[in-house]
Amino acid sequence: ADFSPYQPDRSDIYWKIGLGLHDVDTSIRSLIKNVPGFSMGGASQFLDIGYLAHLQDPANFTIELLQTTFERNQRVRRELIKKSIGEGAAYPLGQE
Repeated sequence: ADFSPYQPDRSDIYWKIGLGLHDVDTSIRSLIKNVPGFSMGGASQFLDIGYLAHLQDPANFTIELLQTTFERNQRVRRELIKKSIGEGAAYPLGQE
């Protein structure tokens, strides 16, 4: 199908989708490893708002990966991951 890539504008009704993840860095590594030809930059701590990263889907829509904890809060992040998957459960995308 022919289509022209979306040009995002903050005045649009839709301009990005956000995904909440317990470990954004591991999710990025998993995407790079498992999606052929995929690449993206790393995440960063945005003030005291959140630890996040952005990527574009094939139609150029923005996808925001937002971590459920700040970058420096490793202990809480490990606890959240453990609670969300349980002991010995299969890991969801990037939560290994």
